[in-house]
This record gives sequence, structure tokens and C-alpha cells, in this order.
Amino acid sequence: MTKAILALANAIERKEVAVLATVIEVSGASPIKPGAQLALLADGQKAGNVGGGNLEAAILADALQTQ
Repeated sequence: MTKAILALANAIERKEVAVLATVIEVSGASPIKPGAQLALLADGQKAGNVGGGNLEAAILADALQTQ
């Protein structure tokens, strides 16, 4: 089980809000491959990795809008 999925499962078990982002497609050169995941927890913790940078910042911004 990946760190992101484990963190998500633990959050669900505790009935906490969490977001799971999964890379489904990559265009051009990228160190991250499809399937990479990032779990964002209600307390601000993150588990997993989608490469950081602009992509991760955009995911964090979208996740904060869902709360």
C-alpha cells in the first residue's frame, strides 16, 4: 500500500476530511509518472508525491477550495 493510500485510509477510518490526487496523464518530459499520488489531510499533512512545483501547488489550491 502506498503512503498516500495508507494516509487516506487512516483519515477515512478517523472520519476526517482528506483529498487524494492521482496523476493520470503526463505530457512532455516529467519525473512523475501516471499513477503518482498525493494525499492531503485536513490538518495540512501530505503523504505521497506528485513532483512538487506548480502541479503540487495547483492541487493544494484546489483541495483547499473543497473544504
